[in-house]
Amino acid sequence: MNVHLRSLNNFFEIIKNEKEQQIVIELISNRLEEIIEEKSDDDELDNDKLRKTAEIIFWNMNFFVVIGIINKIVHSLGSDKLNVIMDNVCDELNTPSSFMVKQGILMWYQKNLRLDEIADRIYKNDYSQLAAKSTKLMVVEHYSVHNISFRDKQRIEDKLGIRGKMLGTRKELPD
Repeated sequence: MNVHLRSLNNFFEIIKNEKEQQIVIELISNRLEEIIEEKSDDDELDNDKLRKTAEIIFWNMNFFVVIGIINKIVHSLGSDKLNVIMDNVCDELNTPSSFMVKQGILMWYQKNLRLDEIADRIYKNDYSQLAAKSTKLMVVEHYSVHNISFRDKQRIEDKLGIRGKMLGTRKELPD
């Protein structure tokens, strides 16, 4: 887990630095401009639009890297027999990433969604917007593969601010 988390921390260090962000966004923007010029006869390209699109691509790419690494850790180390050990390790590390790993393992291997714990943690100052969105996606994925009562769906929507449409329409269990 520490190897994966070190990789994730190195990734965070790069994307946290605004100068590094701008370099990557500029690279994406330039590449988009090249692609558009190859496919279009129109000489007029809106640089602001290109830059905004490059920023969206940059942050979406970061989101998928984070969720991919966390899912890799969850499925590499997760087990219904090792939960006590993983709980202790994740609690000892006490970082947003280790919290996400712990919750991912609880959801996948114990079918245990600790909604109150998740809601309390994602609104703390050390929890980035990227981590909060990743955690919410993990909850949505959990919901999509498990039958959850209508009442629990409402609690998820209220506590985490996830719109009902994101949770989709599943065959609801009676209360």
